[in-house]
Amino acid sequence: MSQVFTATEIANLFSTHAAHSGDAAHTAHSAHSGDGVGAVRPGRRAYGHERRFPSVSQPAFWIAALAPSTDGGAHQDRHAQATLKEKKKLQCQLGQKHEHDGIARYERMCMSGDALTDQNTHTRHAQLVLPSGAVVEVRGRVDGLANGGRRVVEHKYRARSLLGYVPQHERVQCHVYMHMTGATDAHLVETHGEHMRVHEVGFDDALWQRTLARVDARRRQKNENKNA
Repeated sequence: MSQVFTATEIANLFSTHAAHSGDAAHTAHSAHSGDGVGAVRPGRRAYGHERRFPSVSQPAFWIAALAPSTDGGAHQDRHAQATLKEKKKLQCQLGQKHEHDGIARYERMCMSGDALTDQNTHTRHAQLVLPSGAVVEVRGRVDGLANGGRRVVEHKYRARSLLGYVPQHERVQCHVYMHMTGATDAHLVETHGEHMRVHEVGFDDALWQRTLARVDARRRQKNENKNA
């Protein structure tokens, strides 16, 4: 049985190793070169300038969870009884709301009101043939597909501010989704509060080969740990 990787797990291979490879320098260069802020570079292009939208209020359940209580000790007791699972559920619900709002903005501004397809509707499966000849399975869910399935749309909510560029691990995640769906390009949509920016990510074969090589190395490491 072949090993299974998720799209996020593969992307994180670049996030955790960036400080020890050329990827970090590439990302740092992008951040200071204006990439994604009107600049045009191969495989990554921002659409226009930053766009402002009406502010999106926090969902009521999140406000209620964080609002100060007036019932003193009773509130502290209830807070102490809150489980980690419940907190994660709230965070998940908030993340889903941010994603829903961000995708809705993208549809209004970039698709003339047309709706994306395959919005986290099912888990996709695909095979990766690695440089060693080994075959692994990759699984993941796309945030949406546009242009008749030829474009992947991936949304990222930024907690502090828009980045203005696409981090390497997010570019890799887009590439995995392009491979899984047969899409030819991707739009990375980042939102924060009233702001949204769309970055075009073209398929970069050199990056894809580095991705396969890194997955291959991780596959070998997993096997070694299993046999140790």
